[in-house]
Amino acid sequence: MRSNILVCALLVFSFGCTSQRSGQLTQQETDQIKKDVQLVVDNIIDKFQKLDAEGAMQHYWNSSDFIAFAGDGSRSDYQTDKKLAIDAVNTASSMEYLTVRADFTVLARDLVLCAWLGKGSIVLKSGGKAVYDPYAVTFVFKQIDGQWKVIHYHDSGTYKSEKAAKK
Repeated sequence: MRSNILVCALLVFSFGCTSQRSGQLTQQETDQIKKDVQLVVDNIIDKFQKLDAEGAMQHYWNSSDFIAFAGDGSRSDYQTDKKLAIDAVNTASSMEYLTVRADFTVLARDLVLCAWLGKGSIVLKSGGKAVYDPYAVTFVFKQIDGQWKVIHYHDSGTYKSEKAAKK
């Protein structure tokens, strides 16, 4: 009887420690999550630089709960944000973004905050140019169906417009 109680107590204790431990991330797991999300951020930037808004938007959560805020305070849902991205790409002859710094905070196993700071420029087909320097984006990523998706972002920066040179 005592041995059964002792075995039960050890099992309860070991299961209790295991379930508690499963909620905590090791440094290796945290580092891997940061690398995985960094790859997504890099891919978003790469897709926009290749003028592939559809490809970039694949990393955003297509949900009515998605929220984006622009530097001017405007708010958009996924469909509106996707249309804005496609329209921007369609008016551009090139886009360039440079990462100055990107910090990743793992909030949970499936939730990451990314504070991205960089510079951006968009050359318009009309010849004009928009420069964002500095340009900052706060992304919130959630792992959904095994993929890291942007579920919220807020961007801001210093914007300067250059008109096309007259011929």
